Amino acid sequence: MNNHFFYEILVNRKFLSKRNPILWINNPQFYFKQSDIINSKKFYPKKQLIFISGCNSTFAKYFKEINFKIFKVAQEAVLNLKTDHFNKASLKELIKSGYKKGNFEEKAYSKKNKELLEAFKKVCVHGREPQLKYFFNDVFLPNTRLFVLSDKTDNWLGGILIADIGNGNIRTDLLLRKMNAPRGVMEAMIFSIFRTLKDEGYLKWSLGDVPFTIYNSRFFSKEFLINFTGRKLQFAYNYLGLYNFKNKFNPNWNNIYVCCNSKICLLSFLKISSISNLLKLIYIKLKIKLL
Repeated sequence: MNNHFFYEILVNRKFLSKRNPILWINNPQFYFKQSDIINSKKFYPKKQLIFISGCNSTFAKYFKEINFKIFKVAQEAVLNLKTDHFNKASLKELIKSGYKKGNFEEKAYSKKNKELLEAFKKVCVHGREPQLKYFFNDVFLPNTRLFVLSDKTDNWLGGILIADIGNGNIRTDLLLRKMNAPRGVMEAMIFSIFRTLKDEGYLKWSLGDVPFTIYNSRFFSKEFLINFTGRKLQFAYNYLGLYNFKNKFNPNWNNIYVCCNSKICLLSFLKISSISNLLKLIYIKLKIKLL
């Protein structure tokens, strides 16, 4: 089984109560094959509570077959690198504007660049807020690629961290924009990275998930309540702004699921929300809103 899978388990397990252990695995399709699940006993013990987030339709279908509860909770924006996603006049104008503001380049992995990325996060939009953890990779690793757009004095205006997930596919780990960065910076970066990946022969590029964008769930089902509640928390997590940004590139939208082997999945959601800093983010944003 892929070593990344075991890394994910170890990272997430150490934050969980020994009394009520929960195995949280995110984006299973990035780390192992369906045959790994079939051959692993980790997914079958009844006493082990298992929570799987960021799960695509193929894996969700299998988890349903082995009696997991599955819920559509997000959509993933995917760019086909053989298709033109930049033909809108308004998008072309933003890209042109972004190019005027600075220089685009890929940063090689090094300790210095890793530190520069960590420092850049703090001056980005939402950089002073509690940061979501473990739903995605958020650090510059040797197997990731970092692209930045800098101004004339070499100050970073935007940064995008991506990783190769095999079979000609690329995933996005981080989309970062400096606070008060000029318009068009992120659009220019997306366009530049798209051309780079296309030239390198890649096939698809995932811009990542947007949660709470499922509107066709059965009324008052658990799936409905999860998405409805998430949309009511837009003051804390601006899912709609994220959706609108990614949607301007005319991506293919794929359903993303959460899978759980317990009847009390909503309690698992609360645990994961606490571990991932989501509850902390909601609390602080609510506190600011009420002041």
